[in-house]
Amino acid sequence: MTNIKVILQKLCKYLDPILTFNELDDIVEKQETQLNDLRIIENAMNQPDLSNVLVELCNEYRMCRESDVIGVYVETWDEFSQFINPEQFSVFLYALIANINSNRFSKCKTIALLAARCYCLCQTSPGSKAFGFFNENIFEKCFDLLKNLGSGAARTTSQSYEQTERQINCITFLEDIEIFLGIVSLDGYLDVKHALIENMTTVLGFHYVNSLPRAPLVVEKCLRVLESLIQPLQGDIKANLLLILNGTISLNRRHKLDASSMGTSSEMNSIVNWFISLLDKYPKQTCAVLTAFIKHVLTIPGLSGDSYDRLRNIDICVQYDSAMYTKCNRSIVDYLKDLASSTVTYDRESCMEMVGKMLLVDSLPCSWSTSSKTVPREIDLLSLLVAKFLDSNVIKVKAVNLFLKVTQMGNTMSKRILQSFMPIDNSEESSNESLDVPGIEELNDLPNKLFEIAQWNMRNISALVRRSALILLEYVATLSVGIEEFLSSKPFEKIVEDASPMVRRQIVSTLETILHIKSKEILVCKSYVKAMMFLSNDSDPKVVDDVMDSLRKNIFDNIDKYEETASERKLFPWKLLRLIIALGEESLDLRKCIEKSINRNLMTSRTLQYLETYLNSSYSLDAWILLSMVASNIKSQTPQFVFFKLQENLRDFGHETPTKAFYQLDVVQKWFDHFPRQSQIDLFSKFTTLLEAGKVSPMHVKRIYDMCYKYAKRTGELEQWTKQMKTKCESYILKNCKLEMASSSYDHQLISYLVIYSETIDEPTQINRNITNYLFNFLHVELPKKINVDPNITSKVNVMQIVLTRLAFCDEEILTKCVPMLVAVLNRKGLTDNVCETAIKCLGDLCKKYTQLVESVISSVYMKTQSISEQVRNCAIETLAILVLDDYLKFRGSLLLYVLAATADPKDNIAQLAHELIIKFANEKNAILIQSCLRECPFTFNDFKIFDHSELFGSDPLLRSPLKARCNARRYIYRFLVHNLEVINCYMYFEHFSTINDYLSKKGFQKTTELIQSVHDFLYICEHICKSKNMPKSERSMPSDEATAEPTTSKRSRQHTTLPQAIVVVEKSISRFPELSASLIELDANFKEKFNRICVAICEHFGDSIKYFPNLFWDKYRKKKPMKPPMKPVGRKDDVDECGISSSKVQKMPRKSEQRHSEVRKCSVRVTSNNSRKRAISLVINDSESDEEASTSRTSEAHTKRLRTNQASKRMVIDDSDSDEHSAMVTKSVRVSLNRLSLNITN
Repeated sequence: MTNIKVILQKLCKYLDPILTFNELDDIVEKQETQLNDLRIIENAMNQPDLSNVLVELCNEYRMCRESDVIGVYVETWDEFSQFINPEQFSVFLYALIANINSNRFSKCKTIALLAARCYCLCQTSPGSKAFGFFNENIFEKCFDLLKNLGSGAARTTSQSYEQTERQINCITFLEDIEIFLGIVSLDGYLDVKHALIENMTTVLGFHYVNSLPRAPLVVEKCLRVLESLIQPLQGDIKANLLLILNGTISLNRRHKLDASSMGTSSEMNSIVNWFISLLDKYPKQTCAVLTAFIKHVLTIPGLSGDSYDRLRNIDICVQYDSAMYTKCNRSIVDYLKDLASSTVTYDRESCMEMVGKMLLVDSLPCSWSTSSKTVPREIDLLSLLVAKFLDSNVIKVKAVNLFLKVTQMGNTMSKRILQSFMPIDNSEESSNESLDVPGIEELNDLPNKLFEIAQWNMRNISALVRRSALILLEYVATLSVGIEEFLSSKPFEKIVEDASPMVRRQIVSTLETILHIKSKEILVCKSYVKAMMFLSNDSDPKVVDDVMDSLRKNIFDNIDKYEETASERKLFPWKLLRLIIALGEESLDLRKCIEKSINRNLMTSRTLQYLETYLNSSYSLDAWILLSMVASNIKSQTPQFVFFKLQENLRDFGHETPTKAFYQLDVVQKWFDHFPRQSQIDLFSKFTTLLEAGKVSPMHVKRIYDMCYKYAKRTGELEQWTKQMKTKCESYILKNCKLEMASSSYDHQLISYLVIYSETIDEPTQINRNITNYLFNFLHVELPKKINVDPNITSKVNVMQIVLTRLAFCDEEILTKCVPMLVAVLNRKGLTDNVCETAIKCLGDLCKKYTQLVESVISSVYMKTQSISEQVRNCAIETLAILVLDDYLKFRGSLLLYVLAATADPKDNIAQLAHELIIKFANEKNAILIQSCLRECPFTFNDFKIFDHSELFGSDPLLRSPLKARCNARRYIYRFLVHNLEVINCYMYFEHFSTINDYLSKKGFQKTTELIQSVHDFLYICEHICKSKNMPKSERSMPSDEATAEPTTSKRSRQHTTLPQAIVVVEKSISRFPELSASLIELDANFKEKFNRICVAICEHFGDSIKYFPNLFWDKYRKKKPMKPPMKPVGRKDDVDECGISSSKVQKMPRKSEQRHSEVRKCSVRVTSNNSRKRAISLVINDSESDEEASTSRTSEAHTKRLRTNQASKRMVIDDSDSDEHSAMVTKSVRVSLNRLSLNITN
């Protein structure tokens, strides 16, 4: 027998028999102040012993429920109802609880808490529900007290006593609730459960955030209460778990409690760990609930707030899955396989992130389910993650980043699997262990697949995807995959020339990483060097910075003393340097870049000292070349050492063959002012002796003469020294010139004196006419006789052209003779290509000063763009590019026509030069150039005049097309022009249907082959527009960024055409198709099939625009099936989409939404530099196959299909033989250098 009955009898005097529950509930809900005025409240608060009675009741109940004594009699509500009304008692306690916030009575909070405890504990007596004592509303008020107890402590942190009291009261109340839940079932009382869980969440959240002294104890009591709510007594376990999971989901944002410092178990320090601990008690139900949570997180965007919350929830999902897999052998992998092919992007993205993070966590299956043949789930997870490399662009980038994170920080099994694909010699032990992994044969093709995917993604329209593909390639390089040939292929060359600076910067990092991995592979070294040389002259300074840092780390910083270069690794910098030298002309780009980069500190004084130790070794030539590159940026502490080395090689300055003397002179010229005075005097004396003796090779004359000239000017001896030098040269030339004409030998002194003589002339009065007459006479009279007789005729003619051109800058009389002479030499048959190159360069230099005179004969130069010699064509287009871009020549008429023809050159490098000249001129000079070219070219190319006023070709009466009989070349050019024209301007091109129709409607027009072929070309262009361009999504939209991103020009006063305006032009043009059809068939019956094809193409492209036109004409075309584009041959210039310069398979047509701009990226260098010659980015032509692939990729989500790659792209390997000897490479390099330096006519 307990004392509960006695205590309850003491409380009878506080009850109010008149007040009903409904009346009190209305007062509480309205929150009226009359609650304090109720008689039941006044009576209770005025009794000092009420709190003692309530405490006594609570203690008696707790003692009874916690007692271990067998046979303790527990009173029921059947007995209590004999002396106390259960409803009146519940109203009494309800009033006390609701009065917690009263300001009238000081002890109302204490009384309210005791009342709530009593109400919960009294429910443990049997019959509370049957006798009406159980009430859901009162329970909700009781549980609301937890908010005041659990979260109110933060407001009184300065009052430690009150804080401690609150926490103790909270813990006590939680214990009472736990007792209550252990006896009373809340099954069917969903609102009570919700109220309890909500308040538990508030208390837990507060104590997770605030590190209070008793926070771990409060958290532990809360979690025990929640665990009590799960027991079978409270209804369905799974349903209750779901309630708790939903109610506590906000706690996922809270930090964990520090279990070690707070003295609580790990499963109690966070809500996540608590759920995981339930797997041991309720495995089946907990697995089902956690699985449902994972599925909701992965598929419902609203479940997570911002991206941070989403990633945190996925981390929690990974913890849950790992725990289920370890404890219950349950995994979410099967569901992820299905989710990976979802049509919703969010689902696939979540799936990918989940898979990536699962691979970072060690998760072993439970011991009772494992066997030696169990296939680890990492096999499936890796397959899923790799498959995401071919998903949407956003997912591709994230998937690659996650995969690379797995390779670095993956779990034990993931690393073990990936180690199996490493070369055995690098990780033999781990590779042998990984072979024991069951099911690994499913990933046998992983290295090749990653390689193919990396190549595929390098063609993507998104710069971020292309960058991620390069990062993936770094990992592929560590596998047993041969990527060496790919690094030398055309597709990779295109990615080096990428339009995005971000991608180009990544190229530097990627190639540097691959170089460290495969430093012994010569193809890798060549690819690295070639890319660095190309990017060293980049327009983006950050790219150049990265290149310089990479070269510094791999070449300059690794140079050691010669005596310490015993290993191959020590000689690696020289291996790279020799490859740079082998590039010849491209190595000049690095030289220019280094000379501009004064503050880059590529070479320290220590490195310079080490470099000087190689001047006496077999690497002396390489050392001199490297020294010449950096001589402008750094000065030697012992310059006399270089002086002594130069003296040893003075005899070499008269040799024609390239030697180290060329680079020695370069270094000496840059360091001349830093030599000791006596060394300067000695050099001046010896150089003067060499010049006077005529024993200096023409390639060295300028450097030596400049140093002597500078020194003589500084010492005041310039006039005397120049006169002496001029007299010596004149004397020898006049004495031996007649002998030279009659002889077929090569007089080195005479040639040297001629070059020196041209350096000494500053004024017309100084020129000896006998010498110029000799030069002109030789080129006009003697040259034809000696072409096939004199073996040295090329060297003689080149020097004479250069000397006469230099003299022409000083004398107009010589100029008027020199220009026709150069034209005659250029057009003379039988001379070598080198002579023609020299003549073209001389004419180009003269054009810069005497434009009008040279412009009259410039036709001889642009006609050489069609020469049979590749060398001459290249020189001609380079020279014309400089003159056009510097505004020395007008870019129209025959000049423009021949440059357009050069875009179809069979050699990629020449075609690329022409491409870039046109694009650069359009960007900087004439915004409508391409549009005007497309308008007039079909007729101009076929020598047919249809426009009365031609903007580009009308002013040239002697215009003759070199493309008249070359249909494939013409079509190539049309595709090039269409590709670089914005879609709105392409639609405007359709207005010329009316022009043709009007022309054919005239009476008496002449039917010619030129007219027929011109119309054929025009129809081809229109058909290509329909097949290669995509209709913008909104016809009412304003012009896209591509349309408005035209270069700044003074002629930009034209208003941009909008898409609706362009569509109107198309509609007006095709409205005349019935009439035009008859005219064309009358002109030539062969037009019928061609016209049918263009009508079908228009129906496919402008479907909505032709619905209002006569059905009688258009129905037959609407019913036709879409025509597939014909298969295109690979590897020939005939097709712009397959040629080497356009990379049809590498990149798709740039659009506004694809993060690439249609305008060609501006270069900071001339077109004739190596960099700009190769980077005509807007020339990436998009063929119909690429458009179909892009369309498939964009619509795959709507049609629940995924783009798959079946094979790698076809690789075009650059011919770069490894067998070239070092001497041959040096010879090539120096010859190119001489070409650039010795022919610098204008000084």
